[in-house]
Order: sequence, then structure tokens, then C-alpha cells
Amino acid sequence: TVWFDDLRVLRLPRMQLSSSSPTGLFTRRETGPLTCAVSGIRVHKPSIRFELFDDRGERLAEATESLVPTAETARQARPAPQEGYAGQASWTQPVPDYGFYRVKASLLAEGSPSALLDRWQTLAVLRPLPPLRSSEFGWSLDEGERPLTYGQMASLLAQSGIGWAKMPVWYDTNDSATADRIAWFAEQLSIGGIELVGILDQPPPEL
Repeated sequence: TVWFDDLRVLRLPRMQLSSSSPTGLFTRRETGPLTCAVSGIRVHKPSIRFELFDDRGERLAEATESLVPTAETARQARPAPQEGYAGQASWTQPVPDYGFYRVKASLLAEGSPSALLDRWQTLAVLRPLPPLRSSEFGWSLDEGERPLTYGQMASLLAQSGIGWAKMPVWYDTNDSATADRIAWFAEQLSIGGIELVGILDQPPPEL
């Protein structure tokens, strides 16, 4: 038996900040634009304030960009439709050098001094280094392709300075697509000098 008290239903706007790299890692100072997508808000002339901070929390750059409405929102006659506003804004942050950075995106409304919502995104700009010939360190990838795909994980492991990676490789014999993805992933790691260690501890459901 479950009892509820003081139950309220409120509108929850959605705000997402993402970079051009799913991992947030870059090997060049040209990190590409950050994109902030917002939906479900009821404000007039919304905008996004982007701020770039270094690893010590010092603000290096700031810019305010107007939200570009989606095609559906643009067709609405009112500036803040009853069902909510949806749009996005992009900003290419001026990263001065290699290092670790954080970007803050704040949702602003016209005439309001305080932010309605904010999101953070981390960026790590690494110097491109040649792959190590051997390393005693390794990673265990217990979830396979979660939360990153094999392609994204191969790029990440190439910058991690490891010599091997363990992951489950027990799959259905009729699942040729999974076999091809694992083989491709192993080949990509081998090119970077990383040995893939297969683990047989998660049998397929049919077994």
C-alpha cells in the first residue's frame, strides 16, 4: 500500500548541453561548437549565456547567443506558445591551450537578471601523443557498448595509455552483427597497441 501527500504536477523544462565529441576529449584546440537545446519553456525572447572556465575556476570567455526556434516553434504566432518554446543555440569556445575546461550554459529570459536553468559540460584538450608500445595498465569494459559505442570507446582508449582492455564477448552464435562489431573493435585496439581480452562470463539468454 502506498500513500501520497502534497502531490503537485509542475512543468519541467528540458535543457541539454552537448559538445561535438561524445566523450568531451579533443586532441586539437579546435574543439568545435557546443550546442544547448531547450524545450518546454514559457519565456519571451530566451537566450543562452555561455561561459568558459579553466581548471582553477577562472572565467576565460563569455558570450550570449539567442535561441534559434525549432521549425515547429517558429510556426507559432505567439513568442511563448502555451505548449512551450523549443530552440537551440551554439557557441564555439575560444580554448587558449591544451588542458581541462568547463563550460556553463545559462538560460536567460528578457528582463530577468537571474538564470532560469543552467548546465555544465567538461572539455579536455589533450596533446596528441604516439601510442605506447606496451603498458601494464588496462581497463575493464563490463557493459560492452554502454555507455559508449565501440567507435567512441576505441577513440577514448587510444588516448588512455593502456595496454589491454577486458570485455564480455559471449554472444548468440546467430548474431553475426555483434560478432562483426567485436572483431572491428579488436582490430581498432590492435592498431593502437592495445590487446583485447575476451571474458566468457555473461552467456546469451538462450543458454
